[in-house]
Amino acid sequence: QVPFTEDAARLRAALATAPAQGLTALYDAVSLGLAHLRRGTLDRQALVVISDGGDNASRLTLNDVVESAMRSDAAIYSVTFFDPDNRDGRHHVLKTLTRETGGRAFTAKNSDDLMRSFAQIAREIRSGYTVGFVPSEVAHNGFRSIRVVVNTGGDRQLIARTRAGYYVEPSR
Repeated sequence: QVPFTEDAARLRAALATAPAQGLTALYDAVSLGLAHLRRGTLDRQALVVISDGGDNASRLTLNDVVESAMRSDAAIYSVTFFDPDNRDGRHHVLKTLTRETGGRAFTAKNSDDLMRSFAQIAREIRSGYTVGFVPSEVAHNGFRSIRVVVNTGGDRQLIARTRAGYYVEPSR
């Protein structure tokens, strides 16, 4: 595990020491990634998952990791390298995680697509806005759905990529 860093060489080295082989514990890995982000000091958090969505070794279930992701403040982005022969790939898993957290799923067919995907993720993280609000009613514990509508008042089109909602924790 590599601590938070901006050093691209250190990140490359960490990725090189973790070759893809054997069983895949995607759900456990996403859960560990979210736990690592909680140790961060910045308000905006993003987790980039490079996977085909397959999981055959996790202790956690997809429901466990989706709920954990929805309780986090992180946006999850995923990148999948398209392989038509991969029968174990589960792209819908990645789309669920990204949609529920306000992130986005990318599929790359070649190395140029892969680099464009990473560049787009970086742009979205840098150019995104955080909107906060206080509900008018006293919040009940549990999940609260939200919907954001963007009205530019003109011809300009904007995209609002948002979380599906948020969890209200019990008062202490």
